[in-house]
Amino acid sequence: MNNPQSGIDSGQSSNQPVDWPPAAGGEVQEPNVPNPWAAWSAFINFPITKIVLFFVMSVLFSIPLGIPLAFAYFIGRLSMSLFIFYGEIDALLGAIPALLIMAWLVDRKPIAAFGFRGRSASLKETTIGFLIGAGLMSLVFAAFVAGGWVRLSPAILSAVDQRTISRDVFFFFIVALYEETVFRGYFFQTLENRWGSGIALLSSMVVFGVLHIFNLGPNPKPAALIGGLFIGAEAGLLLAAAYMLLRRLWLPIGIHWAWNLFQGSVYGAPVSGLPIGPSVYHAQFHGPTWITGGEFGPEAGLPALIIGTLVGLIFLRMAVRNGNWISFGDLQGAKTATA
Repeated sequence: MNNPQSGIDSGQSSNQPVDWPPAAGGEVQEPNVPNPWAAWSAFINFPITKIVLFFVMSVLFSIPLGIPLAFAYFIGRLSMSLFIFYGEIDALLGAIPALLIMAWLVDRKPIAAFGFRGRSASLKETTIGFLIGAGLMSLVFAAFVAGGWVRLSPAILSAVDQRTISRDVFFFFIVALYEETVFRGYFFQTLENRWGSGIALLSSMVVFGVLHIFNLGPNPKPAALIGGLFIGAEAGLLLAAAYMLLRRLWLPIGIHWAWNLFQGSVYGAPVSGLPIGPSVYHAQFHGPTWITGGEFGPEAGLPALIIGTLVGLIFLRMAVRNGNWISFGDLQGAKTATA
């Protein structure tokens, strides 16, 4: 027999969860059933989780080529320079499918959303970035020459040297494309979309600098520690601000490409602690390590820190004035508006 007042079968337990009073239509609402996938979805879409997944997949996708490369190097069939060259290509080939999977299955965005918009402007912006990077590194060496800390002399290049330099032009482009895709393309934007530009900028600067500390070996030397700190400040800020300025990766790719190329293959200095082969100029350093960067290269020196950081701050100011700075409050406000 039914209770005419409650509409609940008298045989049901009084502990049955039911919404009461009934809705306007007079019908009892179904109880709220927890979504078993909600916690899993929240975990997968947490920014740190996504970044870890991206890096893990990048490594896994690079293993099939990385293992034979490492084996060839350890048995002496591959020189150090070629091992680094092919290793960088392998890293890029690992990052591309990782980005595709994260974009399509986790972030559910097109690849263009990670900084690859405006492909019609890619050549122009990459060229402008290349000229900026070349100019900045040339200013660094101009400061060295003016202070008497380095002597540059044109190198006599053999045909083999010329081919090596040509290969390095391509190599440094691959380095720039890979690192910008990873750091300003996925890492920076994943943090920014959740916590805003400030957290994303500081975090990317720190991680970018820390990962360069080990270029001189597994046991970081003082030069590497200083170099990592300086790279985080000068290059980490410069490249992130260059991305924020236009919200595309082409400009920072060009800057990064020329910054490394002119530092190593043009002016003959180590690049982030890695020795470079033949170069257009032969450099003889005479200045103190805190100026020239010592064995780590000019990036660990004061002139590069000042020039790179200053231009990075200029780019950052321009980005803020253009409305390209995303604050945490803006993100919270957008969430509230759409709730």
